[in-house]
Amino acid sequence: MEVAGNEFIGSSCLLLCSAATIKRVSDVTRILEAAQNGDPTAAEQLLPLVYEELRRLAAHKMANEAAGQTLQPPRWCMKRG
Repeated sequence: MEVAGNEFIGSSCLLLCSAATIKRVSDVTRILEAAQNGDPTAAEQLLPLVYEELRRLAAHKMANEAAGQTLQPPRWCMKRG
């Protein structure tokens, strides 16, 4: 499916996508395809994109929280042993 700015990606997408988001998705898709085809540098290319996206999502989430709020893992992630 071809996608231009502010169109839906797939029938299950609930949010309008910006051109920057579409470029990131395209870059990730390209890198994943390269990894599947045996490119040994694909993981090195993918990590910065994933990290950037996680930071962007966290910033968006935190923008709606009270001042001083922090992100904490759920308790089940903290189980030991």
